[in-house]
Amino acid sequence: MVDEEPPEIPQLDERGRQHWRGRHRRPPYPAAPPPPRRDAGDVATIVGLPRNQISEPVQRAIVRLMEETDRLRQDLEHARAREHHLEDEADRHAFLPVLNRRALERELGRSIDYVDRAHVPCTLALFGLPGLLNTYRVHGRFVAEGVMAEAARTVAEGVRSTDLVGAVSDSMLAVIFTQSDPAGAGMRCDTLAERVAALRVPTDTGGTIAPEAAFALQPITADTTVHDLLQAADDDLRPRIV
Repeated sequence: MVDEEPPEIPQLDERGRQHWRGRHRRPPYPAAPPPPRRDAGDVATIVGLPRNQISEPVQRAIVRLMEETDRLRQDLEHARAREHHLEDEADRHAFLPVLNRRALERELGRSIDYVDRAHVPCTLALFGLPGLLNTYRVHGRFVAEGVMAEAARTVAEGVRSTDLVGAVSDSMLAVIFTQSDPAGAGMRCDTLAERVAALRVPTDTGGTIAPEAAFALQPITADTTVHDLLQAADDDLRPRIV
């Protein structure tokens, strides 16, 4: 079941947590740059009069107004940019370079509507790593999350710009292939699985892990729901990764 609780896995010690956060912490959103400084030459340009026809007190007053207008405009632009940034952050998984579960289900719902309106094929693919649970048990959470992060990055970089990659859980990925039937999506998944299998993820003991990827496909149809799609794909994938 997609909604089942994941098995209990080893926890990272404090050193491992700090190291992981240091590698994957997103940089803070930059502060707004200071507004440009204005002078009397700007006043003459804005007003359209020679400087010698504008008194000094009027010039200083206009300069202050121009600087305040610049500051307000810049603050507004920065606030809008930060709003878009926060919206994007809210859709991102905590440590995987893909959409989180909430955003994935939203986009999957949109794909169902798209199929209903445009009558074009779309396909959902679920990806799992069969050896990930054993990696948890042997090497701990830090290494296992590193394996999953590298696999997610490989999948995300290997799809088209029109396709979407999200996390169903911390150990399962989903890809929404737009304008692709299961046959076309299956060929792309074969390529993605080969790329994941070619990864070599280092461990804390100096060795490497070569992950394997299994996938299941489910056509997206107008008469289904997000839950039913995920459930059907999960039912197909589960025997291949357990």
